[in-house]
Amino acid sequence: KKWQERKEALEAVEVLVKNPKLEAGDYADLVKALKKVVGKDTNVMLVALAAKCLTGLAVGLRKKFGQYAGHVVPTILEKFKEKKPQVVQALQEAIDAIFLTTTLQNISEDVLAVMDNKNPTIKQQTSLFIARSFRHCTASTLPKSLLKPFCAALLKHINDSAPEVRDAAFEALGTALKVVGEKAVNPFLADVDKLKLDKIKECSEKVELVHGKKAGLAADKKDFKPAAGRTATSGAAGDKDTKDISAPKPGPLKKAPATKAGGPPKKGKPAAPGGAGSTGTKNKKGLETKEIVEPELSVEVCEEKASAVLPATCIQLLDSSNWKERLACMEEFQKAVELMDRTEMPCQALV
Repeated sequence: KKWQERKEALEAVEVLVKNPKLEAGDYADLVKALKKVVGKDTNVMLVALAAKCLTGLAVGLRKKFGQYAGHVVPTILEKFKEKKPQVVQALQEAIDAIFLTTTLQNISEDVLAVMDNKNPTIKQQTSLFIARSFRHCTASTLPKSLLKPFCAALLKHINDSAPEVRDAAFEALGTALKVVGEKAVNPFLADVDKLKLDKIKECSEKVELVHGKKAGLAADKKDFKPAAGRTATSGAAGDKDTKDISAPKPGPLKKAPATKAGGPPKKGKPAAPGGAGSTGTKNKKGLETKEIVEPELSVEVCEEKASAVLPATCIQLLDSSNWKERLACMEEFQKAVELMDRTEMPCQALV
């Protein structure tokens, strides 16, 4: 077919998949056709269009697109040999959207296979994709079994002759360091010289994780356990810990003074016992007027709100048949909630 006809067809698909949510169905043939354009078409404009269509499908189908992720991820990564900015940007957006529909574990073999490609641009973009993927991870979703092969592949790239390949690998390793902490990463960096270690640490300091700047400090977060707060009164260092731990607690404690405020007036109320009852009813009325009634949200809206504040892997693993994955999911959920601003927390969606 002529490229104009393919262009018209792709533009029609792009319009259709721009919907924020697509109906579940069999999209295998469409994904296969788009994959073919991305992988084999020589017209870069059509490649970019096909990549945008894949982005729309991934965003619209969300985790339902996960079943197709393994088929298109290698094709997209290998197409990074194209250096034109419009193609590179479209491919980056596509693979990032696809990643959110699956897990790093599910696509790890495909990604690692592409890491051995000889093309420096492909190696660079693959490492950058890994770095962006790591930002969505936590210590529980980036275990040693997954971290080890990625670190091994990235360590090869930090010795590459191309500077852009080395920089991308440093960024990915720095992101991994930010996510899981030095204790987990250091065993894999035993043979790395000091200059390169410093570069990795420098990249780590610049990384901002999806879960927040402190979310990656998994090892340090052990200090935030409730038990640590109770035993912290035994020493000066412990006192400092209790101050840090108690920082997020002012909210609940503020409710106590509100009830105490009704206490002091009782001293002036012995002569008018009826007044105490009337103030009690007034307080009740005051509380009733402050109640906020929230309309019940649909399942779709709840899912959208939850996906906006929770990591994609958390939502995907909620209904996993593997109890370890569900446990990791709930740990992510807890960490995400702890870092949320109470005024912006979508309580109904999370419940």
